[in-house]
Amino acid sequence: MSFPPRLTESLRRALGDQAAEVMVSWMEDVDSRRSELAQLRESIRADFAEFREVMRGDLAELRQENRDADARLRADLAELRQEVREGDGRLRQEMRDGDARLRDEIRALDGRLGGEIKQAKYVLIKWSFVFWVTAVASIAGLAKVLR
Repeated sequence: MSFPPRLTESLRRALGDQAAEVMVSWMEDVDSRRSELAQLRESIRADFAEFREVMRGDLAELRQENRDADARLRADLAELRQEVREGDGRLRQEMRDGDARLRDEIRALDGRLGGEIKQAKYVLIKWSFVFWVTAVASIAGLAKVLR
């Protein structure tokens, strides 16, 4: 940017030719740097806007991946719950079947044990009867001999 001739002339009268040239040169340098900074700022804004758009796209992609993973996990969890329910049902059925078999075995053993106890009582009563008959006969025989 060039400065108005009037300003340049005023600087020459106030500072002298050489100092005015240095001052004008410095002001032009500052002005060119200012425009470079404005261009750089615009470039940075454009780069940042592009970066923001890329980040938004990446974030949207990550959100979608997260939703997909969440849906897969929910499906896997539902499948696992179903498997647990089916396994639980089978286990309960096996327990009922085992319980029924155990009850049948207990009834069978109870019947057999009852029969064995009756047999043992019969044998005990039979031998008790034999003992008492023998004892009474022995006492009667001894009483007859001693009389």
